Amino acid sequence: MFPKTCVVVVAIFCAFLSAQSAVTTPFTGGGAGGRHTVRDAAGVLWTAYVQEQNNAGVITRPVLLSSSADSGVTWAPSSLVVNDATSGLNTPNGANGVNLAIDSTGRLHIVWSAAYYPTYYQSWYRNWHPTNSAGAILNLHTLAGATTASRSDASEVMVDAHDIVWLTTATSANWVSRLWYSLAPSALNNSFASVGNLQTSGSSQSPRLAVDATGLVHTFCYRNIGSGNFEHRSYSLLTGWSASTVLGNTTAPADYYGDAAADALGNVHALVFKDSQAGQTATWQVRHRIWNAATGWGPENFIADITSAQYTGLLSHRSAALAVEEGSGTAFVVLRDLAAGGQLRLLAKSLADPAFVVVSDLTAPSLLAHQYYQPSVRGRLWPASDRSGAMVDATWREGTAAANYTLNFASLAVPSAGATLLPDAPLLVGALTTLTLRAPSFANAPYIVAFSFANAPGMPLADGRIVPLNMDALFFMSLDPLNGVFINTMNVLDGTGNSLVGVMVPPLPILSGFNFYGAAVTLDPLSLSGAGGLTAATLLHIF
Repeated sequence: MFPKTCVVVVAIFCAFLSAQSAVTTPFTGGGAGGRHTVRDAAGVLWTAYVQEQNNAGVITRPVLLSSSADSGVTWAPSSLVVNDATSGLNTPNGANGVNLAIDSTGRLHIVWSAAYYPTYYQSWYRNWHPTNSAGAILNLHTLAGATTASRSDASEVMVDAHDIVWLTTATSANWVSRLWYSLAPSALNNSFASVGNLQTSGSSQSPRLAVDATGLVHTFCYRNIGSGNFEHRSYSLLTGWSASTVLGNTTAPADYYGDAAADALGNVHALVFKDSQAGQTATWQVRHRIWNAATGWGPENFIADITSAQYTGLLSHRSAALAVEEGSGTAFVVLRDLAAGGQLRLLAKSLADPAFVVVSDLTAPSLLAHQYYQPSVRGRLWPASDRSGAMVDATWREGTAAANYTLNFASLAVPSAGATLLPDAPLLVGALTTLTLRAPSFANAPYIVAFSFANAPGMPLADGRIVPLNMDALFFMSLDPLNGVFINTMNVLDGTGNSLVGVMVPPLPILSGFNFYGAAVTLDPLSLSGAGGLTAATLLHIF
């Protein structure tokens, strides 16, 4: 849990940048609103970017990678130039956007594009492991049967629990995005299969992807039907596509931009820009919504309203990004808040909080046009190494669009209240998987971890909190020290407040697709209920 009072305390006393740096030199761009910074299993940060270079009057646009082993304080460029003369290195049609994902083996997956309205569009894919050779460059426009005249901003890339790579491409129709997945883990053979367009009709622009705790792939995009909608549709390799849901308005003007992230509790979070069509006079309504399989989409949560007088002439680019603390479901939004001075600021809202609150400002106020834009926040549910946790790693372009600009990085530590219980890898039939229990405020405390078939209504504690597990057969089995499935469920946290819990899934194929929940409490004899830290219910899916 991340109660509002804790967020406020963080905002007043604890919100400070632990690292802030410029990743590269001027004329640098990252992903066009997508994620382009990841973290590997050793804690090393990697970021992909496009850097314009001038060598004796010859202008090139190499796609480069840099790494940081000190949480973003310093960055070291890699020797790899991702693109070549056939893939956006040379101008005038040089690369101008890049997105990045990482898998559990540490292999990086890069999608970059060259998009120049109205007649030149291309995108490419390549993977690379820092200790190994780079894969071949794959032309995604060619893969999808598109031409350089096929307009598209599809460049999203994502990895699921099995290291299958999911990405979006153009199609032969303008502004229509298609979803693909790799036929091998880590896409080592560069072979992809299409599962179809993100929408059944109309456009599917500015696509975003999120993979939830059960492996569902959630797609988000702008669709130019009706008033111009921001819509959600999910895909499963077993059941196919879901129906589409409109997340913004059903009346004009259009709802162009958005973002998405999944937590470990079974939720998918969406950031929605309502009334954001360029040239309109309406107020931009920035909102947050949550989906889960049981209840569908929940109500809107207010983030900001930015009036036409505040954004006209100052901002026409994507101006907000979303991440979540996977264990608690706390949502983090980085927003250029033109309603409050034009600075980039971090806001947060836990599942229990009634509203978002400001945690920290990342930049000084500025009302210069495009001074801060295209923010991006690191963090995905898969692989475990790249989860946000309570660390907000953000990048943004800084400097007006008419002048030199840099790609800036900031890392903000937001202390997580209570405790979290997260799987370190997907749960597989016949395999042992570890879950990490983290409760940094309760070092050396005894703990109990239990599991159940359902997380509601739960078990009330004397202090008013609810243990989000039901007292069912699985619950009592998990508390039996000799059960053989759940291991190390009763022990003592180490000096940093951590411990590992094991789940040995029996070798029964019928268990594939099964969902259950896990939660933990730390014991405190001085508390009213005897409980100290209490985790949310983590949704565990057996693949």
